[in-house]
Amino acid sequence: RIRRRNEILLIYAVGLEELSPEALIRDENGELIAVASYLDNVGNTEVRGWEIEAEYSHQTQRWGKLNFSLSGHYTHRLLRRRRPSEPMQDDAGIETPDRSVLGDARWSYRNWIVTLNLYYMAPTTVSVPGPSRTFTYRSNVDYIRHTPSTTLAGIGVAYGGFKRCLFGLNLNNL
Repeated sequence: RIRRRNEILLIYAVGLEELSPEALIRDENGELIAVASYLDNVGNTEVRGWEIEAEYSHQTQRWGKLNFSLSGHYTHRLLRRRRPSEPMQDDAGIETPDRSVLGDARWSYRNWIVTLNLYYMAPTTVSVPGPSRTFTYRSNVDYIRHTPSTTLAGIGVAYGGFKRCLFGLNLNNL
């Protein structure tokens, strides 16, 4: 569990007049002409989850070296408070995935290196404002969209037979 208090956050004054009335800029007639954003240390965050990383390496007799790695994360809760007067909200899986896994296999033989990787990201929830509306997170939201999970693969080949030089070709997001 990680707890952070008095985080410095970017504050948008729309809907937060009590925090900074001077952020609402008005003309001589009192009409609102601009809204300034500013930084303030009003945020609180509590994160619960885990991260894991494992590696295995095997040197063969004739065929070089094999390396395998696996890493991942899971966010059980991501509780945030963006201003003192509002309750904590659980943002796990909102705007960013709440879980991901990265697997990697590498074969090194003489001056050559071949790498294969696979990356999985869980689905996320995204808030989208309706047309002609200003967007403040979790207000004026007309649509909640759920993005699908994503699995990406990559391959890389490198040659390092030159002094202080390594040439490589990587194909990612396959």
